[in-house]
Amino acid sequence: SKDLPARIGGNVIIAGVLEAKRLTPAAGGREMMFLTLDDEFGLFEATFFPRPGAPDRFDTYGPHIITGKVTEQYGTITIALTRNV
Repeated sequence: SKDLPARIGGNVIIAGVLEAKRLTPAAGGREMMFLTLDDEFGLFEATFFPRPGAPDRFDTYGPHIITGKVTEQYGTITIALTRNV
């Protein structure tokens, strides 16, 4: 996670344990999930749109391996999750 600022705009594979998750309504009736994960270097955030009816793969502490694009908005770095292994 310490290298995420240098990887903005690129794709990463990263592992972490789940510290918090939030599900919130989004445009078009979809739901968006916000995850806070932790590795040995600190906390990092990930976001994605879960498929309706799909099992919640983030129902355990982990560890979780995720793949996504590193983005920055309003000074906050986030991983836009594309895959949860």
